[in-house]
Amino acid sequence: KQTYVVWMVTDRDITKNIGQLKSSTSLFSKRLTGSLNTVSSFKPTKIFITAENDPSTQNPGMQVILSTDRFQQ
Repeated sequence: KQTYVVWMVTDRDITKNIGQLKSSTSLFSKRLTGSLNTVSSFKPTKIFITAENDPSTQNPGMQVILSTDRFQQ
């Protein structure tokens, strides 16, 4: 896979691509740092990250890297 994509599940149960994680170092660095800046008009209920080949994909792939639990309403 080429990139990590961050997804948000909204309070209307819609999954949105909210951006690509930007790494300040190479992919296999021991530093393990990244960043994401995003804005949304939707209220999130869950956030998760997938490994993807295309950062602009509109549907998450099966390779989930990290996920939160559902947020409290």
